[in-house]
Amino acid sequence: MNKTQYITEAFNSMVYKRAIKVALIVGVILNLINQWESIFSGFKQFHFIQFFLTFLVPYLVSTYSSVLSKFNFVSGEVANFDANITCHHCNDSTVSVQKGDLVPYCPKCTTKTRWKLIELLPSETFLEEDKVKSNALFAEFNPAPVIRVDRYGHIQKANPTAQMLFNIPKEGTFIEKVIPELSQFNFSSFIDSNTIKTFQTKIGEEFYQLDLRALTDLGVFHVYASKITALIVEKNQRQLFQNAIEQSTDSVMVTNTGGEIVFVNPAFEEHSGYRFTEIEGANPRILKSGHQPAGFYKEMWDTLNRGENWKGLFQNKKKDGSLYWGKANITPIMDHAGVLTNYLAVIEDVTEELKLKDQLKSFALFAQHNPDPVMRIGDDLKLKEANRAASVLFEKETLVGSNALDLIPELKQLNILSIIEGNKNEQIKVQVGTQFLQLVLKGVQELGLCHVYSSNITAQHAAELRLESMALFARLNPEPVFRFDSRFLVVDANPAAIQTFNGLQKGVDAREIVQALTDLEITDFISNNKIQNREERINGQVYRMMLRGVSQSDICMVYSTDITERFEQERKIREQAEKIQSSIQYASNIQAAILPSLNYVGEVLPQNMILYLPRDVVSGDFYWIKQVEDSIVIAIADCTGHGVPGAFMSMLGVAFLNEIVKPGNLVANEILNKLREYVINTLSNSQDNIADGMDMSLCIIQPNTKTIQYAGANNPFVLINELGIQIIKADKMPIGTYIKQDRPFTLHEIPYQTGDVVYLFSDGYQDQLGGENLMKFGSKNFRELLERIHKADFNKQKERLILELNEWTKDYHRIDDVLVMGFRLS
Repeated sequence: MNKTQYITEAFNSMVYKRAIKVALIVGVILNLINQWESIFSGFKQFHFIQFFLTFLVPYLVSTYSSVLSKFNFVSGEVANFDANITCHHCNDSTVSVQKGDLVPYCPKCTTKTRWKLIELLPSETFLEEDKVKSNALFAEFNPAPVIRVDRYGHIQKANPTAQMLFNIPKEGTFIEKVIPELSQFNFSSFIDSNTIKTFQTKIGEEFYQLDLRALTDLGVFHVYASKITALIVEKNQRQLFQNAIEQSTDSVMVTNTGGEIVFVNPAFEEHSGYRFTEIEGANPRILKSGHQPAGFYKEMWDTLNRGENWKGLFQNKKKDGSLYWGKANITPIMDHAGVLTNYLAVIEDVTEELKLKDQLKSFALFAQHNPDPVMRIGDDLKLKEANRAASVLFEKETLVGSNALDLIPELKQLNILSIIEGNKNEQIKVQVGTQFLQLVLKGVQELGLCHVYSSNITAQHAAELRLESMALFARLNPEPVFRFDSRFLVVDANPAAIQTFNGLQKGVDAREIVQALTDLEITDFISNNKIQNREERINGQVYRMMLRGVSQSDICMVYSTDITERFEQERKIREQAEKIQSSIQYASNIQAAILPSLNYVGEVLPQNMILYLPRDVVSGDFYWIKQVEDSIVIAIADCTGHGVPGAFMSMLGVAFLNEIVKPGNLVANEILNKLREYVINTLSNSQDNIADGMDMSLCIIQPNTKTIQYAGANNPFVLINELGIQIIKADKMPIGTYIKQDRPFTLHEIPYQTGDVVYLFSDGYQDQLGGENLMKFGSKNFRELLERIHKADFNKQKERLILELNEWTKDYHRIDDVLVMGFRLS
């Protein structure tokens, strides 16, 4: 090959454009590195020859490497020219290659070969061969759709298969009209790239893969279409299978042949309590409960080793130690060569199903041997089962399928569906023929059934009627007793009733004697055997009347008792209670007057909150605050008891604090020591002085030193800031008589920052009973609540505390006074 061809290739537009780009990038970088001082100082001492060379050298190197690579022929790479070449390794093999074709491997060397150029061939050398290839490509009987497209998007040629598939009307049609996915495609750039791209499209019900191959030297690209519907369907089926396993409610587990777990689905994690990350690689024996004997597992493995499916019932153990039953189906998994690779286990949780079966067996056994009628009613109100005793009672060969309300009309009073759905228990007395039965109905929601157990109470019912009749109309009964029918006509009355109620006699309308009976719905009252108590004033006397409907006799019985004297006593008691309540309310006003006003508290502590909820009208809890010189003294106390006794003790506490806290050297624990001395001396004459006293949190805020003194008698101190919550425990002794009353209280000094929040409180909030299990709210829950709300506005904090307390107590009453004080330090 002569040098002219190298020079010609060096001036190929693609080569020199690439070389210029490389020269510009490298030259700029090198000049900035080598002459940056000269450039940024106004080009002083600037070397123009060096500047020129830093661009020239990269240009020449890039041109040289591009030209050299063009004339390189390596096995497996695309040839850039039509040429005759010889093997560089053996110098024995010579072949001809066409531009755009892959360079072959040397048949003698059989390794990747570098070929030497012998000579370039004229383009006409392969012209005839190209034509043949082109004709072959678009042969009439080529089964694969093939389209040739120029750089403007025009279809130059399409074989018949492509014309039919894409409905191509004629050559020259724009390719995007038949393949819309190519509408945004840059054809010219793609052809120049000499690369391959792949698309997927759907034509009708079939999926196709489109392979686009750029032929730069021909200025076109080819579109090859291949049907991939089967691959897409297989992929979708695999995804469907994967989704089915992931979303199955049954547990799925896969192990390898070594018994190591390699996969479990979410249902397995839910049923067993184990996450996959916890048991990956573990053996399934971690689920072993010990219920199944060794022979059980031997039989299972013998079956699996024969390549057969195994089915059985396991009792497994969850992560938390609880047991559950699983119906397992284990399948050996083989590969395409029939070699065992895995085991697949599908396990259905049947714990509840087995429980229901046990219940059914228990009911069936009980019903068969029960001498009393036993039945089961379905949610369609028809009988599903009945024992022999029930059939005999209703004089039918079989009761199955009968309507329960037709057999026992009294059941219409009950909502059978509600009993079933709510798993409720109900009792009712019914009459079947001449017999009276006590029915117990038990709903079983899981089965959609209502169990009916009965006992014969005919004799008991007759005895009750006789007793009632004897008591009602006993001639010596001193209390007025009478009865009337559904028309309000008096049927009978004993002597005491005739003497008490003027005009009361047989056949008279009872409403004329007892005016209050006019509002009684007599038909409903008697038919439903209702009972009602009422108090009526008749002829200046007060009577308590008990009205009882008796549907069997279609009458209403009236039992009367003269309660005039007791009524007057109750009236006097109510008047006394009102006076006492008025006195207590007055005491509450006095107690409120001795406590610091909220306005004063707001002046001393601008950001504060006081939640003060006495259990009764007056409270045994109190708060006290006083500014002494530059310090602020705050106390929160819980006195012995609550109500009136606690209120008296709180008044003593306030009076003692007013006397003890004076200007001077204030020390928190010394205040408590002095207060204890006052309390013990004052209550020394009490016979129960062991229990008298108070619990207290007392702190002294010293803004000048940014410190807080704290001393506590059973009540702690809580400070919350950006570092978290700080709890200072109190001394475990009260302010009062105590076994270790000579021991002084402990002094704590706590530094603080502006914005820190302090909480002082009695034990009333955290000791309140409530919740589902009627438990104390608890100190842990209370302190976590304070930590959650401490950043909020204090009005919002107070609302949140009240809301949480109400939610906790709900229907329960408060058992103690509640006092919580919070404030932000400045």
